[in-house]
Amino acid sequence: MRDPQWFAEAPEEGWYVQLPGVPESIPVAREFTRSSLKGCPNVDAIALVVTELATNAVLHSRSGQGGSVRVWLFPLGGGIAVFVYDDGPATGTTFDRGDIADYGRGLKIVEHFALRWGSAGDTPGSHLAWADMTWDVRPEVEFP
Repeated sequence: MRDPQWFAEAPEEGWYVQLPGVPESIPVAREFTRSSLKGCPNVDAIALVVTELATNAVLHSRSGQGGSVRVWLFPLGGGIAVFVYDDGPATGTTFDRGDIADYGRGLKIVEHFALRWGSAGDTPGSHLAWADMTWDVRPEVEFP
């Protein structure tokens, strides 16, 4: 498991963006990933993972209640570590996990494409979802 790191300003390594916690920021996070990782053979999968983690941050955390979402793409060996920070657990909202028709597939997508993934932190202002991704497309992992 990774330890959450919070930044007073953008980190010096990799690519970093802070966006408002609104649905309109999700395609911006995806495009940020694509433009930051130009030439990366696995950019489609990495952008999809960023999209899913940013969507969860907006829908299921305080980020979507007037906060922000932060995306950090960090070069890691032969790959990219994806970090999506949100503002911690939502308040005043409920989530029915039984409603699989609308929810529940995003983390399956992350699991499918990531080498490893997880999350850390459960208090306001300190939640992180992360995924380790390969730079090259893994031959055994295809788009569904």
